[in-house]
Amino acid sequence: MTTPATNSKRKRTTDEVAAGSSASQEKKAKLRAPHFSAPAEMVTFLVGKAGSEEPFLVHKEFVCYYSPALRAAFNSSFVEGQTQTYRLEDISTNAFRLFVQWLYSQKMDLHVGIDSVPDNSVQPVAGAGKNGSNGPGSGSDGNDGNKEDKEEARRAQDLDLAQLWVVGDRLFIPSLQNAVILAWYKLWHSNDGRSCSTSWINYAYEHTCVGSHLRNLAVDELAYPVNPDEIKKHAEELPREMLIDLTLVYSKAVWPIDEEDDFQKEWAGEYSDKRPGSMRRIGHRYRCTRTWRNYLVPEDEG
Repeated sequence: MTTPATNSKRKRTTDEVAAGSSASQEKKAKLRAPHFSAPAEMVTFLVGKAGSEEPFLVHKEFVCYYSPALRAAFNSSFVEGQTQTYRLEDISTNAFRLFVQWLYSQKMDLHVGIDSVPDNSVQPVAGAGKNGSNGPGSGSDGNDGNKEDKEEARRAQDLDLAQLWVVGDRLFIPSLQNAVILAWYKLWHSNDGRSCSTSWINYAYEHTCVGSHLRNLAVDELAYPVNPDEIKKHAEELPREMLIDLTLVYSKAVWPIDEEDDFQKEWAGEYSDKRPGSMRRIGHRYRCTRTWRNYLVPEDEG
């Protein structure tokens, strides 16, 4: 993921998310923070497709404090208010578990399900060859398979986080959306070589509109940091609508620069942008200028 272009912007962004905007804090202060005043008052979330949903019980005061949408639903005369039950059919149970973790602690445990996949599960055994292998193909195949398992776990986690961002959007919880963005930034810029996957991009485009912060993030990650091999490997996961967004980003980023004659002579041997047989006097260099966008949503609406 990206960070703002200047240190001042970077500091302002992280401070806003860590502390929340003053307006948002003032509005929530009127509600009074959850303190288990009614520990037996629970609401039920049915997560998953109808017929295979999984129920989750959560303290009502927590969900009503952080989400104005849920506060209205559970205190209404509609079915949610009558049954104290709310359905979320298009997210995974893992994504909802992250939501519950965040509701109670403002944190998410992103290592569960990832660290459980070891980096090297195949160990040498008695009779192994001089190179420590366990026979033809056993060592490398095992490690390769293990690497694929970890990659799939990370891809699944990226999709869970995208679903969690959409839940935050739907339930009017901007601080949750921003927590997802910052979590992604830490994951994609860690020292373990992990980067943005493509597993979540279709979901993001299906559940957001033009100009969405989540779409902007997806486009910028694919346009710049993501390895081209990752894009080719999972090209079917990229929606057609995204191609237009990518084209716009590239067209704004790359511009030709006309060179002075003296400069062209000095660097004549370094550039080969002239077509064969071309007699034009002035060649072109190209400048790539990346536009840094803010992927955090305002927190003064809660």
